[in-house]
Amino acid sequence: MKNPSPLLLGILLLAASVYAEPSVTIVANSIDLALNAGYIDNLRASGINSTTIAASELPSHKEDPNIYFLGGQNAPEGIGKIVGDLLTDSEKSDVTASHDAKTIVIIANQWAPHQKVMIFAGYEKEQTRKAFGDAQGDVMKSLRFSDSNYPQNNTATEAAVPPLDATQPFTEVTAQEAYAITKNVPDLKIIDVRGAPLYDAGHIPGAVNMPVRELTANVGTLSKDTTYLLYCGGNSESIKAGTVMASEGFKKIYRLVDGYMAWRKAGYPREVTK
Repeated sequence: MKNPSPLLLGILLLAASVYAEPSVTIVANSIDLALNAGYIDNLRASGINSTTIAASELPSHKEDPNIYFLGGQNAPEGIGKIVGDLLTDSEKSDVTASHDAKTIVIIANQWAPHQKVMIFAGYEKEQTRKAFGDAQGDVMKSLRFSDSNYPQNNTATEAAVPPLDATQPFTEVTAQEAYAITKNVPDLKIIDVRGAPLYDAGHIPGAVNMPVRELTANVGTLSKDTTYLLYCGGNSESIKAGTVMASEGFKKIYRLVDGYMAWRKAGYPREVTK
């Protein structure tokens, strides 16, 4: 067979990039790998290319687009040292706050552009396993989401603005309810808590970008008289942001369930950072 022409080669490469399966690199010690083997198998079964490595192998994977760490700053086999350098003091405190403590930390562009680093950490190995397990659905959806697959058709129906639920730290809403909120709540502030590259690629019109770490550090500068709509790519980051704000006394918080994915799947408009 003759070598393909440059045009044909370009088409083949484009097709490969379009149909390439999402991939994730999981960094963990032998104990956490064994405990989470079922969850990792679930990722692979869903078509997500999942590579597991030890801490010593990380240098050759620092350019990987999605890197997940299992374990906190006290995890053995070198994981704790790496994670300890990535976490802030406040995030380290979240890991050790109680025997049931667990947290998920998301860091954008740590070692490469458009990279997403996620840390699933718990007080001990069982809490780490639960943190990773609880996030499975969110992880799978976010890895497979492609904004370009959803036209901006604005055909989704609009719902009524739901009342705030004073019994909960924040009120969860559907994309339809969120759209109604953006149209009918005058004092609304929309906060996109994802990393800047994801925000730049597409976000809800009028939203400001304040990743979870930035929001946590600057929550004292936000007005408690304002109504907030929080969203991320799925659920994990916005739940963390809403929990932080509620703990600081904010009462008027809506959280968009399934985040930007739900908004775009409903066909609502988006803005792109020029």
